[in-house]
Amino acid sequence: MENKIINMLDKTCEKNKQKTAFEYIEDGMVIQVSYGSLRTQINHAIKIVENIEEKRVALLGMTSFQWICMAYAMIACGKTIIFPDATLPLEDLSVLLKNTDCERIIITDDRKDLEALNELCPVEYYSMDRVYKIIDRSVRIKAKCDNGEVIFFTSGTSKLAKGVVLTYDAIFAGVEIGIINHVPKNGERLMIPTPTYHIMGFMLTLISIKNCNIVCYARNMKTISKDMFTFNPDSMLLVPSLLDFIASSKKGIPAKTKRVMVGGGALSKETFTKARDKGLDVYTGYGLSEACGQATVSVRNDISKMRLTDNMEVKISDEGEILLKSKSLMKEYYNNKEETDKVLIDGYLHTGDVGYITEDNCLVFTGRIKDIIVMDNGEKVNCRELDDIINAFEKVREGAIKWTGKELVAVIVPQDGFCNVEEAEDYMMEQVKEYNKLQPFFRKISRVEIKNEPLKRTSTGKIQRREL
Repeated sequence: MENKIINMLDKTCEKNKQKTAFEYIEDGMVIQVSYGSLRTQINHAIKIVENIEEKRVALLGMTSFQWICMAYAMIACGKTIIFPDATLPLEDLSVLLKNTDCERIIITDDRKDLEALNELCPVEYYSMDRVYKIIDRSVRIKAKCDNGEVIFFTSGTSKLAKGVVLTYDAIFAGVEIGIINHVPKNGERLMIPTPTYHIMGFMLTLISIKNCNIVCYARNMKTISKDMFTFNPDSMLLVPSLLDFIASSKKGIPAKTKRVMVGGGALSKETFTKARDKGLDVYTGYGLSEACGQATVSVRNDISKMRLTDNMEVKISDEGEILLKSKSLMKEYYNNKEETDKVLIDGYLHTGDVGYITEDNCLVFTGRIKDIIVMDNGEKVNCRELDDIINAFEKVREGAIKWTGKELVAVIVPQDGFCNVEEAEDYMMEQVKEYNKLQPFFRKISRVEIKNEPLKRTSTGKIQRREL
């Protein structure tokens, strides 16, 4: 047995010591980190992780170079790493961490309110001190343990979220699949604004390292349009809403940027056309957290057709569902055998997505059968969770959430006692505003829609969401 991820990182760093691995912006300056310095910083983080006795450790923080170094150090030490969304409210984070039996929390940000998680398990902050400037860069990265697991979260948030358990070997298999589909050429700059606590950002960083790319991390979502001109990347990894924003901007596109890879949600023809009009080559990816993210990538500038590779077996069930089989599949949903058995059947992952395979061996994705809203920024919202929240509002007879393609709308049938629709709408909107105060942007409800007739349901009592 060997820790294939750490061996890959070490060999890449050894071969490309002097080449730039990462670029990020700090105090208004672009910081460049070589592959040799990357290896040094991982070794520094390993010394910290070695002193952590607990096995199950959560890593909390926004995308940063120090976050990624700590993640790799944890892999080197064989930890079971838990990657929750760092933007979630404390209450939701507590639920996620309890559900995955977290024993210790490492925080790479300065978000002080997270100290309250001490009530759940020990919390400590990790801050990189630029030791790579003074430590010998020739020291190899040595894995302290060969085996371990990583847990990402999928299918909504907190209460109904499922912890996707991926072994180190599955992640490495995902890297091997990803390198086949990787768009940037060796040595090129790739800007990744997608959070690394999401499977897409995490895997694309690993794949880019293996391909000896220069990984550029944007500071945050608000600075992307400015940061992309600072980095001037050859390629960018974007969710559909970010591509639409950039392609619609009057500022244009950086001079060197010729390609965009789009994932995390469906790309509209309108946004695709905008990007092509800017001179960008567009590739879309299809994948799931349960399959280590990227399963296949589209043909260049033909977003309807996904290329199939030998490393990922794809077949279509009699019901039209897309089934996947590879070494990159998840082990299980953590502590949830019932849900695991629903999607892992005879070695195949039942994706909940619908599609077909063309005569020229390409996959065409046509829709979703899961009760999950995939927003155009790549975030996922569980309809049932928001339904429960809406139905807990005062004076609600029944309610449900709907996604218009642009916003979340609470569809509510109010109880008796309101003089008119406007009064009911105002009353419900006040409760929505209170809910929104503690939510990340992708879970905020934009408005309320009042109905006087009962919501349409199936024979088994399920909401007919298409009729909302």
